[in-house]
Amino acid sequence: MLSKTRTTIIALVASVSFAGAAIVPTVAQARPKQKVTAVTCPDTTGQGVGQPGEIRTTEWNIILPDGTWSTEKEKKICGSDGKWHKVVDLVLAEGEAPRAVQPPSESPPPTLQAPPPPAGSLP
Repeated sequence: MLSKTRTTIIALVASVSFAGAAIVPTVAQARPKQKVTAVTCPDTTGQGVGQPGEIRTTEWNIILPDGTWSTEKEKKICGSDGKWHKVVDLVLAEGEAPRAVQPPSESPPPTLQAPPPPAGSLP
């Protein structure tokens, strides 16, 4: 009976030491978390710093060569690199959309022909 108890204790000690040996390297290699600096875009319009993904539109008046006033707009988005990037919007032109035009039916459709055989060859 004493040998069973002794064998059980030895097995428990061996398993605990094996588990400890497996965990210790993992804990020893753990690195502390580094502080992450928040990315912001600089304040260029007096509206405060921008967060990534934020869109701002700036509007200003200009004088045209003929002496009339006009307004120009510029849209920018704050990128994840901490810089403002210009945004170009798609503007649809007024009027009809372009249409495909059929070629005139007077000309015959092109046909594929084999090139003529070189001079001096048999047909």
